[in-house]
Amino acid sequence: MPPAQTRLEIGAPEIVLVLLFAAGYVGLKPRAPKAKRAVRWGTLIVGMLTIGFLYTLPLTISMVVALLSGYWPDWQTNLYWYLLIGGIIFATIVTNKNAYCSWFCPFGAFQECLAAVTRVKASQAHGLHEPLKWLQRILALVAIILGLALRNPGYAGYEPFATLFDLRGTTVQWALLLIVVLASLMMYRPFCNYLCPLDPVVEFISAGRRWAKDTWKNRSR
Repeated sequence: MPPAQTRLEIGAPEIVLVLLFAAGYVGLKPRAPKAKRAVRWGTLIVGMLTIGFLYTLPLTISMVVALLSGYWPDWQTNLYWYLLIGGIIFATIVTNKNAYCSWFCPFGAFQECLAAVTRVKASQAHGLHEPLKWLQRILALVAIILGLALRNPGYAGYEPFATLFDLRGTTVQWALLLIVVLASLMMYRPFCNYLCPLDPVVEFISAGRRWAKDTWKNRSR
């Protein structure tokens, strides 16, 4: 008797995610600043409301650790997982731009909404930018090593995403969320720029893209 075939599961989260990726890609094209800004704010709000509060399915470092540890779930029943991770990797390699983080990351959108209240402008932390960026990279590396060493991707996650969108988390995560909320009223995307472990991962993919591109050019000479 042949084994039963797994049915492909496609629902609203998958459809919304594909549309957001498409909108982020198209939104990069317009040269008119007002049109580009309007499209971006639209994707940010939709991403925050759907991926964040409605579905609670943001990208986390635990998903990256699961991938590195060899966990490859059945794609028919985990299509969203593959679309999210695959979409970011593909877009970064092809365009060198991460549409997810800049255009529809729900937690990034939440921080931008807070910054809009106090009219905080996008700027770097003067004198602390480089040290904070290295702290971010070290935290990401520690999280990945910890998740792989303990063979449990869940131990890698320290992002307060679920704390905000699902109202659940440890005391540390609630404290971190409170700090991020207060900081977002004074700084532009403080968590994304200086704490999020996913940004260094995308940096690594971009570095790999540059290395491959430079290697190909050198071999073609």
